[in-house]
Amino acid sequence: MEARLLEEALGRTGRLISRDPFGSGVIAGFEVDDDGTQLTYFVDTSGESVPEETGLVLRVGDELRARVWLHPADPRLPTLPVAAFGESAARLLERFGITGTFQSEIVAYRPGKRAVLRLRGADGDHFLKIVPPGATEHIAQLHAALAKAGVPVPRIPRWAPQGCMLIEQAQGLAGPKAALELAPDALLAAVDVARVGFERAEITGAARPALASRIDWYAARLARSWPARAGLAMALRDAVHQRRRDVTLPVVVHGDLHLGQLFFADGAVSGLIDVDTAGVGDRDEDSAAFIGHARTSALLTEDAGRSEAAVALHVLADVAGDRWLDGPHSRALTAAHLMAHALSSAEQGAHPRADRMLDEASALVGVAPASAAAAG
Repeated sequence: MEARLLEEALGRTGRLISRDPFGSGVIAGFEVDDDGTQLTYFVDTSGESVPEETGLVLRVGDELRARVWLHPADPRLPTLPVAAFGESAARLLERFGITGTFQSEIVAYRPGKRAVLRLRGADGDHFLKIVPPGATEHIAQLHAALAKAGVPVPRIPRWAPQGCMLIEQAQGLAGPKAALELAPDALLAAVDVARVGFERAEITGAARPALASRIDWYAARLARSWPARAGLAMALRDAVHQRRRDVTLPVVVHGDLHLGQLFFADGAVSGLIDVDTAGVGDRDEDSAAFIGHARTSALLTEDAGRSEAAVALHVLADVAGDRWLDGPHSRALTAAHLMAHALSSAEQGAHPRADRMLDEASALVGVAPASAAAAG
């Protein structure tokens, strides 16, 4: 659907490169060829409001269908276009007492949510994190509370309410590389120590809702985009609903825990990033997110021909499942994450990879893939 909306807005097609659930829809990224130059456009079908429009708005009468913008003009991150270019980024750093000339590079981006930029200067690199205006104080407070509890989160020396913060670089070996060097049990034991630190933190706000709370949306979209798996999608949805339970002992969790958020040194977690989602929630949600991401990373790595790394990630996912999935509820949450990853793969046309994710989700919740798929 987003591809059709993009073509309607621009009169050109694009190649899907990302898809993030947002509101009641998604924000999908596309690469678009503009006379040999690759431009990145985003199509937002969330239905959520923005402070100010920065691109095209598609409507039917008074009803908003979508908004389309050219990166980096994210309407929810108004500081991003300023930080994305060296000269204007230098003016931002001046507010934090740092002067010089810089080259700006976006190193991480979640449309509508956050971006991290590396600013290279003569005196070294600086990192800026861009978030929606008004969120900076809350995020700074999360970092402070977690650091006090012993969680190795990067320090935030300065921040501005317009949605910009100076953030120190996480130290250590990045999680995906650590998965190739550390024994799975040792890596997961280090993660468990960090998770205990979260539980000690004095944080009272809610974590990001569990992904399984949107299982109806994922199942409906999977059925619509891949009719051959509609029956399986509905069967998995029903199984997740049946096995999920209310959280009776909520604790402070990361809210989006996976290898990409972790750094390791000397057998311990030395850095933990993107804690914007942290808060009181379901401990099993962090386990499910980690396992779903590890399995998906293994399959992506396998498709890229890196067989040794893929095996290491598959083993990590297996060992994490044995360690953390202790009942129907935790397995159902993990199945929901695998469904979400499968939807992303299916929408990119990678159906064999999506099938493997759905097979594992089915095994976790006791659904027979062949019979459910045939029913669709």
